[in-house]
Amino acid sequence: MNPHPHAARRAFSRAATFLIAVLALSFLSMPGQAAADPGPYPQAGGGVFPSLGVAFSNGEELSARSVTLLRVRVDDNPEHDLMTYCIEQSVGNDTGTGMREGSWSDFPGSNQFPENARKVLWVLNHSYPLLSLDEIVSQLQAAGVDVSGLTKEEAVAATQSSVWHFSERIDLTEVQGDNQNVWKLYEYLTGEANVGTDESEPVSLSLTPESATGTDGTDLGPITVSSNVTGVELKADLPAGTELVTETGAKARLGKQVDDGDKFFLRVAKGTPDGSAAVEALTGDRVLSGPGRIFFGANSRTQTLILAQPRVDSASATATFSWTKSLTEVTPAEASFADECGIEKDTYTVPETEGVDYYVDGQVVEAGTHPGAGTVTITAQPQAGYTLTGTTEWTHEFTDEPCDEPSDTPSATPSPSESPEPSDTPSSAPGEPENPSGPLPDTGAPANLAILAVLACALVGGGILLVRRRVRA
Repeated sequence: MNPHPHAARRAFSRAATFLIAVLALSFLSMPGQAAADPGPYPQAGGGVFPSLGVAFSNGEELSARSVTLLRVRVDDNPEHDLMTYCIEQSVGNDTGTGMREGSWSDFPGSNQFPENARKVLWVLNHSYPLLSLDEIVSQLQAAGVDVSGLTKEEAVAATQSSVWHFSERIDLTEVQGDNQNVWKLYEYLTGEANVGTDESEPVSLSLTPESATGTDGTDLGPITVSSNVTGVELKADLPAGTELVTETGAKARLGKQVDDGDKFFLRVAKGTPDGSAAVEALTGDRVLSGPGRIFFGANSRTQTLILAQPRVDSASATATFSWTKSLTEVTPAEASFADECGIEKDTYTVPETEGVDYYVDGQVVEAGTHPGAGTVTITAQPQAGYTLTGTTEWTHEFTDEPCDEPSDTPSATPSPSESPEPSDTPSSAPGEPENPSGPLPDTGAPANLAILAVLACALVGGGILLVRRRVRA
């Protein structure tokens, strides 16, 4: 009795099939032998260790391969190489070709992988190298299957054959040396226990929006965290006058763990000068939930590979903030003009107002009084950090009308009439009737003054004569 159910499907003897496998090793199944010009990382690498020969049938044709794990290089350090399996048997693997990492929807081939990707991932999750050899042995023992002494080469041969069974729709028909461990593990991985596994996602992290702007005295944001992992760390070197706050306004300390959907703001204190800041979100190193990511040619067609192991992954995202100091509102003091007759005394006066520059003919004019002529327009403009309200422009056209010249001849101004002084002497003797038709009565004041003047002159003259006579005598 055959030790495996596929024995009935063998179309050739073991010797004939093994010969096909050996012949195939020389040109069909040496992955990584065709070297291409080195491309950017990641890039296709070679096989991991010696492989076993196997043969397959699609029901019509027989093919033989030598199977092994394949490397994907991510940097210059071989210890960082990723282990993968092939999901396209008919496409060559060009070592050194630049590759891209993607999800199942990025698969560039035309075989049955898209329809059976869940089955392929289940195979990877239940075999080598995700599981150790001892774990595989225990797993099959629990299912009543003995694979004692399982080797890496046997586990890889069974696993790669199982992957191709689903991606290429082919069946294993022969194993080098009729290796029973390969047959048993293959039957288990492709049997009823395989119920499929959903695609795993790489670590993801984003900050939305990526930037926020504003003025001092406000909260900039919000910035929303989006990630498929918990415990995202925030890092930043914040300038004085700024701090991170949560949606509730509470201070969010740097290094605090935030999760998917959390929001934060940058609070900028009033009076903080213009500036900017960046906040970085980091997941730290995380282990992906499992294998399954695919690698395909970045710029040329090469064999598509599927990741066979979990790997440490991380993600980061950055949000930037920028702000300007808010403008102080100020009303400019009004400029004034003095337009005198002529032009020599024409002036304009520029006031002094904090935060305001006054311009005349495009030049800043200092506060004070300045000569004016023609048409003068004074414009107020804000200094940095200020904004203006009210009137900001004043215009005046100075006149050049001459002043009136002063006259040398006094103007004919009438003299005020003298008021008559009351007389102590009656104008007429008592009992004498007044003559109403005659001249107006004399008050006596002018006559008395004249008499006194005459008397004074007579006395002076008489005195002089008397003195002269005495001198002669």
